[in-house]
Amino acid sequence: MRTLLAVLFCLLTSSVLAQDVAESEGADSEVGVDEGADARRRAREIFEEAMPLLHARRYVEARDLLRDSLALYNHQATAYNLAMVQRELGEATIAAELIARLLGGEFGQLSAEETSLIHELRGHVEADLARITVALDGPEGVQGTVLIDDEERGLASEGPFAANPGEHMVRVASEGYDVLVPGSGPSGDSALVNLRRGQEITLRFALTPRPIEERLFEEPPPRKGWIAGVVIGVALAVGAGVALGVYYAGQSPSPEVDPVFGRTDTLRSHP
Repeated sequence: MRTLLAVLFCLLTSSVLAQDVAESEGADSEVGVDEGADARRRAREIFEEAMPLLHARRYVEARDLLRDSLALYNHQATAYNLAMVQRELGEATIAAELIARLLGGEFGQLSAEETSLIHELRGHVEADLARITVALDGPEGVQGTVLIDDEERGLASEGPFAANPGEHMVRVASEGYDVLVPGSGPSGDSALVNLRRGQEITLRFALTPRPIEERLFEEPPPRKGWIAGVVIGVALAVGAGVALGVYYAGQSPSPEVDPVFGRTDTLRSHP
């Protein structure tokens, strides 16, 4: 059924890409070389390489080629088939984003039949998505940022958050709060979940205000005043030493008789 949808959509839209290439080649003959025409021509070639791989269910190879084609030229058939392949590979969240761009007209105007096919694919993708709701237990009004596999997805109040089926690590970050998953132990700040197709779950996180650390040291004195005090003290000490040296140097020796050493000359200070 999925391959049939791809064939139907290609029959409806691939001729448009061929027409674009033909028109651009005609324009080349009139106005010279058009780099955009070369890109469109190459996009068409890559698209045609991808289609047999898609029908053979070689989805990884088909996805890579369709990505390359879409990067060269925005075309509805390319985007549609890429979204379908992404869904087959379990990349439902990326497929949903691409489908939204298709329906938003980013790849051109859609006919009623094309729109119907895209809506049908969107229904399948939406059914594949799992959804995670995050509930916070903490002070009133507290908020936290939800991260799924280390990717920020928004505030908890903005959920539920879509996720592909499979294993995911979910955690919450909130400035000034310690986060704990109830029942996970003293260091359990994240939850590991394994989601099934279409599953909806609610995860609860407990938030408690982080204690303010006490100040262990007093504030140091102002840096400039401390330096100035040291400089002044050193200057005074040096000045006093110099003055005493000069004073003593100007005194004449006074002889002194010591009972052991005999006659000695010493410097005497005078009042």
